[in-house]
Amino acid sequence: MIRLLSGKQLMMIQGFTFHRTVKMIRLLSGKQLVMIQGFTFHRTGAEFITLNTGVTLLLINKYSFHKLGASKYCGGYRWRCSSKKRHKCKAFAVLSVDDTTILRLVGMHNHDPTAYKLNQKGFYVKA
Repeated sequence: MIRLLSGKQLMMIQGFTFHRTVKMIRLLSGKQLVMIQGFTFHRTGAEFITLNTGVTLLLINKYSFHKLGASKYCGGYRWRCSSKKRHKCKAFAVLSVDDTTILRLVGMHNHDPTAYKLNQKGFYVKA
């Protein structure tokens, strides 16, 4: 079990987080939710990619985030949506200090995800 600073408990199994819920579940566009004996399962496909410029981005469900330097937040580091300036998107993620666990996903994106493709040198570029 993982305890967030807010006091909420999460269960992590094979890199996926679950939280106990007693509320009615609504499926939101772009989200996969499954009810498992009182736990809600949030599937997040997360990975790190390196752009041809050398910048490392976090991809969660095809949306890209970049790390805010030394911006500690809720026991981890804040990664904000890469489209914050272009689309004024307020979505952000909080990863653990060692970048192995998503502690929090906040906000909905107000834009479509940016597509990236892998080039022959092993770096990603915008498609």
